[in-house]
Amino acid sequence: MSRRTSTGSIFWGATLVAVGGLLLARNFGYSIPIWGPLARYWPVLIIVWGLLKLVDYFRMRNDPNRRPVFSGGEVVMLIFVILAGSAITTAANINPDIGQIFDFNGNFDFWDITGNNYSYTEHHELDATAGSTIRIFNLYGNVEIKPADGDHIVLDVEKIIRAENKADADRRVDDFTFKIVQDGSQYRITSNRDETLTSGSWDNIRVPSDRTRYKSNLAIKVPRKTLLDLYNKNGSVSLEGLEGNQIVVNRYGSTSAHDINGGLALTAGYGSVIVENISGDTKVENSHASTTVRNIGGKVDVENRYGSVDVQDIKNDATIANQYSVINVQRVTGKLEVTGRNNSVDVDDIDGAVNLTTSYKNLNVRNVKGGIQVANRHGNIDIELDQPPKDEIRVTGDYTDVSIELPADAAFNFDGQTRNGDVDSEFDAVATDSRGRDRSMRGQRGTGGPRIGVETQHGDIRLQKRG
Repeated sequence: MSRRTSTGSIFWGATLVAVGGLLLARNFGYSIPIWGPLARYWPVLIIVWGLLKLVDYFRMRNDPNRRPVFSGGEVVMLIFVILAGSAITTAANINPDIGQIFDFNGNFDFWDITGNNYSYTEHHELDATAGSTIRIFNLYGNVEIKPADGDHIVLDVEKIIRAENKADADRRVDDFTFKIVQDGSQYRITSNRDETLTSGSWDNIRVPSDRTRYKSNLAIKVPRKTLLDLYNKNGSVSLEGLEGNQIVVNRYGSTSAHDINGGLALTAGYGSVIVENISGDTKVENSHASTTVRNIGGKVDVENRYGSVDVQDIKNDATIANQYSVINVQRVTGKLEVTGRNNSVDVDDIDGAVNLTTSYKNLNVRNVKGGIQVANRHGNIDIELDQPPKDEIRVTGDYTDVSIELPADAAFNFDGQTRNGDVDSEFDAVATDSRGRDRSMRGQRGTGGPRIGVETQHGDIRLQKRG
């Protein structure tokens, strides 16, 4: 009698095919995140494998030729998967940008291995009207933008041609040229190979397969008062010293923007972002890399995944959404709202109200002058105030220890309760009570003062005096 095929025995073959297909798709330029999700969801492989092994057991339990559910090789594979997956997750928690080591920035072809690079230069100038929109399109290479001495555009291009030899590169160089074109009330900077890609929005740009032969580093000077509309795909981008609202898209590579007298809308990915000294509203979208935003005069809106977020010195409201990495916020004049998942949150010196949510990591709040509303699951909450609270504080948690530290002279009305946890207060006016698995603390301290409400499960509540 022939032996039945094990469903579990083909599982890893199918897994290798799927992973190989994803890696191949990334090599052809598709922006598929792999390493971040792998660091979080690799245990799913073990769960699916275990379910398949259960199926094998029930299918073959009456088969006289049945073999052990787990072979020796499969046990070794299981141990390897657990160790490798744990190592990847630990590395991601220590440095969320670790996945960039494995990421290809853009399209890949065999010229990266077999071709030779040859450099050429171009120089262009054109008078321009201050305050106009300048659209810039570059696919492979760096872009640097600075203010010009007057109302004109200066473009210096370093072109890099990949070819078999110098003679082949010389023949191709005239097929890749740049120009500055006035188009009504705006100006365009692009190469002749990309003109058909730049007529509309930057969404869903389809790059020809042979485009990776040609790369370009752009050094551009524009009128100080300029409205940029910039798209770059593979390379670093930097701009500084401009006036007006700037729009920047940089798909793969680091991005920096400094000293902008106006607003900024920045979309990035797979590269660190540093934004400093922006007078207007600032919005940053990034993924798989760190984001730093400092000294902003307007509102701040940051969305990020798999990269740390550091926000400091904001003169208005700030809204931050992030997953799987650290959030650090300091010195915000307005309100602060943070939506997190699987990340630690550290907040200090906020003048307005705060609304903070995260999970699976700790949440630390210090020196908030406005109202406080925080929620966490499977992570602790620690609140420390140097000044007596003036507005309501609301705390909710699940598997969460809550610690609140207030000045000794603070006035407040405390109402805290937990299930499957302990309660403790250093303020005599707050009484504790125990009933079965439930514990509570209630009391009025001083005259008036805001309400402090705490609800948690499977966690302790501590009310402490500061100083």
